Parts: sequence; structure tokens; C-alpha cells
Amino acid sequence: MYPKITWDLSKIRRNCRELLKETANRNLDLVSVVNLAAGHEEIVWALAIQGIKTIGDSRVLNLKKYQDIPIKKMLLRAPMLKELKYLVEYADCTFISDLQTMRNLNQEAIRQNKHVEIILMINEKELHTAFDSEYHFIEELTEITTFSNLILAGLGTNLSQYDEPEIVINKLNNLAHFKRILEEKMGINISLISCGGSNHISIWDSENLDRANNQIRSGAGILMGVGLNHEPIPFLEQETSWLEAQIIEVYPSTLSTKITVTGGDHQLLAGDSNPNHKQAVIALGHQDCYSNDLIATDDNIKILRQGPDYTILDVTNSEKDYQVGDVIKFNLTYLANLALMNSEYVVKEYLI
Repeated sequence: MYPKITWDLSKIRRNCRELLKETANRNLDLVSVVNLAAGHEEIVWALAIQGIKTIGDSRVLNLKKYQDIPIKKMLLRAPMLKELKYLVEYADCTFISDLQTMRNLNQEAIRQNKHVEIILMINEKELHTAFDSEYHFIEELTEITTFSNLILAGLGTNLSQYDEPEIVINKLNNLAHFKRILEEKMGINISLISCGGSNHISIWDSENLDRANNQIRSGAGILMGVGLNHEPIPFLEQETSWLEAQIIEVYPSTLSTKITVTGGDHQLLAGDSNPNHKQAVIALGHQDCYSNDLIATDDNIKILRQGPDYTILDVTNSEKDYQVGDVIKFNLTYLANLALMNSEYVVKEYLI
């Protein structure tokens, strides 16, 4: 069945082993971000078997689907009030920043007789002003330490993937310095700084980086082998996933008629069909994945346009004579993987 996304789990396992080795050599805790798995447990099992201790996801309902996997589960997005019940049930740790949400979370944890770890998130703007507003944080931390069923695991931040390395290092060093100020004035130990994603790999050996930043969260690194700006990480495997879509109609250069796609996409070719070009329609639309995030493995294929149900390709210059029923393969960006894994109309396949 098509369209179909395929994951090579052997490459993901290798990436997992390599990153576990590299982070251990640097005394870094590694969280595997599994947003791309979209609740499909095959990928998460592959990570758990390799020794990953913690996974992170932005959706509580995805964490629910992993309950049978013996691994620590972290919610990577500040929780909504209405999902606190499920957070306590299905997550061991959560990012959080709002004090009222923490109060409500503590009450829910008491109700369920459970303890939840929290990572207090400090946004980029606060990193610039943290030293001017330290008393605000001290006041907040004072109340946090009174919550009977919440455990302050550490501080965290999300940084832009487009910042220059020097800027990222400066922000993380500010966070580490701020951690020490809070520890000194509060008389507490904050053992963890969760400091970023796969882009952190590009700076983790910098002599200027404060080593108090001791946890990285890697999704694209482990699952796709890429880091900052989607650049390949040299010691990791790329091409861990790909899409295959089937041609359902061909517009040969010898015909003067237009492709007769039906339904909501019947106007896709209006006004710009070229009778001298050979075009093909694949059964994949932007409700599955936007075409901007697809890269045909046949370099001579050009993606022309897309509707909800169809994507139109120019195959004129291809060495292959594409016909109805042929399958075209695409490499994928992060966003393509995310969309395809969340589409119920796309078949998921896993190579062991």
C-alpha cells in the first residue's frame, strides 16, 4: 500500500549507540526526543533496547501509548490545565514555567498519590533579564520547594536553531551562572540544566561552554542524523527514513489533454500545463505532507504543485519512463517526517 513511509531501525539504533557514547564521554545526560514517532512504539522500543533512559515528547497522549515501554517519560511542552490528570498518569517529568499550573499540578499529583519531576523553563528573553529579576525567581522557587508532590529536577531552556554558536554559548553560560546564583541564595542544589536539542552537538566541545549545561535533548540527531540547520552530523547515519508514493496518472508529452484528477484538486493544472512536458500525479496531498519538504531521489524530477489529495510532478527529464503504478521515492525533512507519521493515510513500515 502507498503512500508509505519507511524507517530503517538499524540506522536509528546505530545513531543511538553513537550518541550515548559521545554524551557519556562528555558527562551529558541524553534525552531522546520522539515527536517524530508520533505515538508509534516501534521507534521508541528501538531506542529503549539500546539503552536510552529517557524519552521526551510534546504530546501527553503519545506518552500514554508508550506506557508498556520501561523508560522514563518527559513532557517537552508546558502542560495545559485540562491535561494535568493525564500528565500525572503518563509522564514522569515535565517542562513547566507557570506557577499557577504548578500549583494545580501538585494538587493533581497529591490526588493520584504520585510525584512528578519538573524542569523550570526559562525562555530566551528571561535569559537576558534573569539577573535583573532574580528576586522574582527566588520568590517562585521558594513556593516550588513547598510543593509536596513536585520535585524540582532542574532548569531548562529552548534556544533558536538559527542563532550563531557564540550566541548560544553566551545564553547557556548565562543560564549556568544564574543557576549558581539561585543555589547560593536559596541554599538548594539544582543538579540539571536541560539546554537544547541536536544543535547543541555543534558546540558541546567548545572551551567556552559552561559544563553545568549537562543535558541535551536530541530528536533530529538520533532519528535523522542531522543537527544545526539540518546539517548532517558526521558520525551519525542519515537517510534513516524515506517516502514512497505511487503514480496514479501520467500526462504524456504526446497528448494534448490535461490530467483529469478528480475531486477538490481538479483545477490543479489549470492555466499552466505544458503539452511538451511529461507530468505525473502521485496519490499524496498536503493533508499528508507539504511538497516543499519532499526531495525526490531522482534528481531529474521536479515537484510542480500540490493540492489536498494530489501532487503533480514534472518527469520530463528523467531517464526512467514513468508509468501509472510506478513508485517514486523521496527523502524527507524533519517536517515531512513529522507530518507523514501523523497522517493516518500513510502506511508506516519499519526495517529491523
